[in-house]
Amino acid sequence: MNSIRRRLTAILTLHLIVAVSLGGVLIWLWARHSLLSQFDATLMARAELIQSTVEEDDGHLEIEFNLTKLAAFQQDTAAVHYQIRSRSGQPLISSEQFGGLRIPDTLWTAGTVPAFQSFETPDGNHYRSLRVNFDAVDDRDGDFRGLNLLILRDSREPQSALHRLAAAVAALAAVSLVFLLFLVRRTLQTGLKPLELFASRTEAINLSQLPQTIPHGEEPAELRPIVDKLNELLHRVHQSLLRERRFTRDVAHELRTPVAELKSLSELAARWKDQVTPEAFADVGEIATEMESLVAGLTLLNRLDASPVAPEPAAIFPAEVLRQIINRLESTIAAGGLIMVPPAEADHIVWQTDPALWRIAASNLIENAVAYSPQGSRIEVILTSSTLTVRNPAPGITGEDIRLMTHPFWRKDASRHDQSHSGLGMALVESIARRLNLQFHVSLGAGSVLSCTLSIPEDSGGG
Repeated sequence: MNSIRRRLTAILTLHLIVAVSLGGVLIWLWARHSLLSQFDATLMARAELIQSTVEEDDGHLEIEFNLTKLAAFQQDTAAVHYQIRSRSGQPLISSEQFGGLRIPDTLWTAGTVPAFQSFETPDGNHYRSLRVNFDAVDDRDGDFRGLNLLILRDSREPQSALHRLAAAVAALAAVSLVFLLFLVRRTLQTGLKPLELFASRTEAINLSQLPQTIPHGEEPAELRPIVDKLNELLHRVHQSLLRERRFTRDVAHELRTPVAELKSLSELAARWKDQVTPEAFADVGEIATEMESLVAGLTLLNRLDASPVAPEPAAIFPAEVLRQIINRLESTIAAGGLIMVPPAEADHIVWQTDPALWRIAASNLIENAVAYSPQGSRIEVILTSSTLTVRNPAPGITGEDIRLMTHPFWRKDASRHDQSHSGLGMALVESIARRLNLQFHVSLGAGSVLSCTLSIPEDSGGG
């Protein structure tokens, strides 16, 4: 299983190995450089000592005093050997053991002076050499100018010291790495504990026992946005489940009456065939129409909520659409003695929105006002470049009812139960508004005047 702790442990372990190894190598290189620099400085001091003692005497080259008496030229493990040659390469002065070292000839020619080199003799001994040029002291005739001095020193001691240092650095790196890995595991265990606690609480959530939330206060700042969003999601899931249950209950309630009526009519026709009259078939047709309207409304609601495809806006003239809706309802308006006030001077207004969905929303608003306004009421339809408002008297409606109006199948009471209306109109308007990125607002004004408004948001260029 892909684990954050394992991934972090592997990554940090790799980084620690690289860092500790690089640190050990850098320490060893620095120590090697320091040790060789000190060793070379000692060689240079010995070379300068030899140069100061070599002088010309009656056409001969000689050393002022015996260097072998100096301690630096007598030590077995760090003995210094040297040879002086003329410009032509002829050996002039050599230490006692220099001839038996079998040194390579390249030491006399390689590099520019002063030239330091490390080499190994055929018998396996390691040496460090220094070659310099100098002029003999008191050489008035210039016979001993440009002399070559090659000085050697056994380098087994610094080589051994470097080996011991490498072993010590490797051991220290290994111990440090083990200790750091232990700290990494402890640190990850402590640092990831809030994440593990959050995971266990999330795993314990049971959607069948909503509402549930993840408590605040213990999570780190990095997890707080996730906790907030998860709690918000849980709340929305809970609300969605409540709406689904309420919707299922309401659908069953709405279908119970027409189904019962159809069953009664079918039983009547089966028992008494002489009672099958045109009026009975007319009742069946009305019930079928009601159920068809209900199914169409439910289908549209489901399509609006489930479709991932955004509607394609087009230019419409809403005033013309509103006149067509009002003309279609002319007989119903006249039967109720209603006064319809259509929008005035609005023919120039253009909306960018989905024509079909906008027409459905506007029709539901006007039809709702016509169906539920008292006899002789005044209905106003107000249109601007960004809003559509339908106002009608709504006696008996309260502020609490405003909140429930957009619920599917909601009706104020049984006295308002009209078989020709499914109770989906306001719910459809709200769903269409969300689909068209419009704002839908219902308010109750003075005199129990109900105002339903569809509006284009201020930060939007159209519906």
